[in-house]
Amino acid sequence: MYSYTIIIPHKNIPKLLQRCLDSIPHRDDLHIIVVDDNSDPDKVDFEHFPGYDRDDVEIIFTKEGKGAGYARNVGLSHAQGEKIIFADSDDFFNYCINDILNEYKDDNPDIVYFKSTSIDSTFYTNYNRKNFQHELNEYIDLFDSKPEEALMHLRYDYGVPWGKIIRHDVIKENNIKFDETPIHNDTTFVYTLGYYAKNIKVDKRALYCYTFSTSSTVNHLTEEKMLVRVKVFAKREKFYVQNNIPADNLDALANTLISIKQDWGEDVQEKAYKILAEENISKDYIQKKMKTIERKKYKYNKQQRIKYFLKRFLKM
Repeated sequence: MYSYTIIIPHKNIPKLLQRCLDSIPHRDDLHIIVVDDNSDPDKVDFEHFPGYDRDDVEIIFTKEGKGAGYARNVGLSHAQGEKIIFADSDDFFNYCINDILNEYKDDNPDIVYFKSTSIDSTFYTNYNRKNFQHELNEYIDLFDSKPEEALMHLRYDYGVPWGKIIRHDVIKENNIKFDETPIHNDTTFVYTLGYYAKNIKVDKRALYCYTFSTSSTVNHLTEEKMLVRVKVFAKREKFYVQNNIPADNLDALANTLISIKQDWGEDVQEKAYKILAEENISKDYIQKKMKTIERKKYKYNKQQRIKYFLKRFLKM
């Protein structure tokens, strides 16, 4: 039994996978699993696959091509660590990882949430646009002043698996798995984990570096992916209601419907509402949340315009 298992799904980016592996220290208590999701032989040299030169790396080659969710589930089925850490193959760990692994080796909270940094994957410049990393850091900062609200977002709203250390038994005892969908395969895993986790810690060190790339799946949305997003978020919304989780400030589904309304047209909007009906979510319920969000955005934008014109006026 190891103290830690790090699970990394991979497809067609061996140089970035090597960068990720190079950021992980060699330790006797650490087990690394790389699950290759049927990579293209024209893009990957399988005879010199990243990790072959490390005895702490287990490489699993899958031929199903079912995506990152499936690959992570395969990794979990082989994991031997008392604690689980997830990484994406195009990201990497920051220098503090070894200190963090030492400190939490004998500590057993169900989840430890860490801050993260963010860079452009190609140019290594800071990536300052709003993204997962910014949300994570905001929630962790909020923990000092509003711990209950911060934990609500970390448990149920922050939908990526990286940036945390997870006690393995919580996953096994509650049979928590990733969805095998083309987008948001990690959403169900994260909020289910958040629901069952009891002992939670927050650490302000940046364990992980999230990298932005124009080739990322979330940057190439199709109608099919948007409707998968609706399905996944609808299931989460229903989970909130069934488990009496206050969902007033958890607005991913409503924001997705607003985006479809603005950018995808009535045909896609009707398909989205049909998915909501299949999940027994009232159209009136979600439209009420949409109107509340739209009013808040209108009010905020109006305030920003007033501030802009006042600033210009005072300069005259």
